[in-house]
Amino acid sequence: MPIETNRLKLPLPLGNESVSRVGINNIFEKIDEGVATREEVEELRQSVSEMDIPNASLTEKGKVQLSSKTNGDREDVAATEKAVGLAFQAGVERKAEVVAALNSIGVSASTSETWASLTSKVSKVIRATGNAVPADVLAGKTFSNNNGSNLVGTYITPVRTAINGINNGSIDLNERDYSRILFTIPVSNRYVDVFGDSTEPGDKWRAIRIGITNTQVQSAITLFYHARDRAGRLFTLDFYSVNRVPNQELYLSLYNLRIDRQARSLLFKGGTGNGDWTRPYHTIPNDFDFNGPIDVVAAFHKSSGVPVNYSVYLTGQMITT
Repeated sequence: MPIETNRLKLPLPLGNESVSRVGINNIFEKIDEGVATREEVEELRQSVSEMDIPNASLTEKGKVQLSSKTNGDREDVAATEKAVGLAFQAGVERKAEVVAALNSIGVSASTSETWASLTSKVSKVIRATGNAVPADVLAGKTFSNNNGSNLVGTYITPVRTAINGINNGSIDLNERDYSRILFTIPVSNRYVDVFGDSTEPGDKWRAIRIGITNTQVQSAITLFYHARDRAGRLFTLDFYSVNRVPNQELYLSLYNLRIDRQARSLLFKGGTGNGDWTRPYHTIPNDFDFNGPIDVVAAFHKSSGVPVNYSVYLTGQMITT
């Protein structure tokens, strides 16, 4: 008995069977019944094109449009392979950015971590706040404020130094000028504040003070306070000049002196009223060296060849930062 084909069940005669004309005709009739004509195919195509297939939705099956956008929000289109790839790549890049940001603030992170792990680390990061600036924080220490992190402080703890002492002497008849270094501003200090500080009564004691005393001098005498840089350039802080009268004393007091190397500022307040806290009474030379050590010098000048006695009183404090 012959076997049959899978689809149309047409007989396949065995080798020991004979095939009759009737059998062949039956086979062709079955083939003719199962094959559609060109006209029938066109009719089917037309019918399909005219079918009212609804659009697919989240709850209903139907036809759907493809889209390669990665930034859309429609729910009636389907993403293409390209769109999925672009979205995946964007996710990889954003993850790398988050990891880099965490590492930059000292939080260890890796792109191999899950988003849940990275999100947990981000949630534990504390945003820097405050209004401290480098000048408020000790030099070399790092800190953060609402403008940034890993900022370095520049503040130097003030150091208070006494500059007390008395020096007496005389200028003989052949000497017209005399100068003496009272104290030196160290090169390591940016800001210096010098002021008189004495327990003695009277304003003249609460200052750095130089004086001339002699019962014979009757000529012009001038007392000076100078600031002198390491190249020897002088900036006169204060001076006082008189024609001497016997049995009188001449004093010049310096109450305060403030030096700011960075701002190239040198302010003072003297006993003659020449200085103030907003500007010196005359201009500091442009070439005055604020970067090196600065000497504060007391000087005397007399116009006649007559000996005089002098005294220098250092009764003050120097605060340096």
